[in-house]
Amino acid sequence: RNVSAGECVKAFVLIGLGFIQRALYLTPQHLSYTSLDKLFDRDLDIEYFNDDVMGHTLDRLYECGTTELFSKISSRACQKLLLDSRFKHIDSTSIHTDGVHNSNCEVEVGVIKLTKGYSRDHRPELNQIILNLIVENKAGIPVLMEAASGNNSDKTDFPRIVNNLSSGLTNPNITEYIVGDSALYTKKGIEKISTNWKWITRVPETLKMTKEVILETKLEDMKEINDKYKYLEYNKTYADIEQRWLVVFSKDAHKREIKTLKKNLLKNTNKEMKAFASLELEEFACEKDAIASLDKFKKKCSLLEINCIEVIRNAKFKGKGRPKKDAKPDYFTYQIRGSVSVSVEKKEKLESRKGFFIIATNELDEKKLSATEIFEAYKNQGKVERGFRFLKDPQFMASTLFLKNPKRIEALMMIMTLSLLVYAALEYRTRQLLKENNETFPNQLKKEIQNPTMRWIFFCFKGIHVLYSADKKESMVANLKDEHKKIIRLLGANFENKYY
Repeated sequence: RNVSAGECVKAFVLIGLGFIQRALYLTPQHLSYTSLDKLFDRDLDIEYFNDDVMGHTLDRLYECGTTELFSKISSRACQKLLLDSRFKHIDSTSIHTDGVHNSNCEVEVGVIKLTKGYSRDHRPELNQIILNLIVENKAGIPVLMEAASGNNSDKTDFPRIVNNLSSGLTNPNITEYIVGDSALYTKKGIEKISTNWKWITRVPETLKMTKEVILETKLEDMKEINDKYKYLEYNKTYADIEQRWLVVFSKDAHKREIKTLKKNLLKNTNKEMKAFASLELEEFACEKDAIASLDKFKKKCSLLEINCIEVIRNAKFKGKGRPKKDAKPDYFTYQIRGSVSVSVEKKEKLESRKGFFIIATNELDEKKLSATEIFEAYKNQGKVERGFRFLKDPQFMASTLFLKNPKRIEALMMIMTLSLLVYAALEYRTRQLLKENNETFPNQLKKEIQNPTMRWIFFCFKGIHVLYSADKKESMVANLKDEHKKIIRLLGANFENKYY
């Protein structure tokens, strides 16, 4: 080995931030197009970054403990950026992989298992691995990552991960609230985390209490958050935990959901009408069975209303041929008859529930956490979703894993998350410096803005090259423009030394 493990990790991250169809497993080949002396501050041969060295680096990362090591790095990054966020967001995603791996065999304790599970990539035929993330609220920097087996469930993993979060933070007292989606809101889940944490999460729509509360909420009683959202607050108890429930109405969501409802209304109505026609053809041994079957059907029926119901009794004969006029039936069967129509009441009931969702918290003190803060904190759940979009971007080339060793796959997932950390930190710092210095950067439409994405800035820097003399003793950076120099100047001396 002629390069350190740290330099190998740096090489992985540099390629991971390239956004030009650079697969991470081709890191040695891609480094051949970079100026190693500029990036690593010393002369390095491309052959130093061979497959064996890069593979052994992944092994060392795994031995150090990917979750523990990443937590130390992220804590240091948050300290550097002075990020003291009250809210931390938790979520998970699945990343599929080609190959069998260890899905059909026993694995040693602590090693992830690549196997089939609920696929967020819509590739249920492939094995997968789960990535759990907790990110801070301001910059979207991941503060904790954990790789898990492909069939792990959010509902069981999230409470354990949240309770282990304190050990991964340098100052856990700064974090006041854990924010998550409805997977966090289970009876066992909120019982486990409520002893150590305050939380904000969406209440599942499948919960009976959710439907009841939404139905009793009147739009005219709700208060405005802004021109798109309204809310009404309730005090509720679930799993023996007192909570504040925020029923939120979204105008945009209501329009979308009503449009979808109308589109599916005819299809669902036809489906239910065909099901009732099949029920009418069915013969039952007694009238009681027929009525019971009808009641069961009506419970499942979401749109139809059945009127003029009657039970028809049919005489049945065991012998062959037409029975004689005075012959008595051997037994009777019973059939349902009725007329069907779309229930206006059911239709209006379905429409009345559209556009609503419920956010819950166990923070009962409104002075510590207002209704508006609850709403804003939940809406910022998009920070972690944005991180997943980064990791699963086709140009990042990491959504389909290529390694065969599960331990190396776990280490690679840490590298991927580390790339996200660097990206988010650099974007946050760049936007912060642009605002502090009242500077702007042109976007794709040539409009001067103060919040460019780092991806766009990387793209703008794509045409910059290093030119070397024949003996490679002298070099110069070509194609630097004013907008490039502005970003380099704002980021400081460490960046300027690379370019000048």
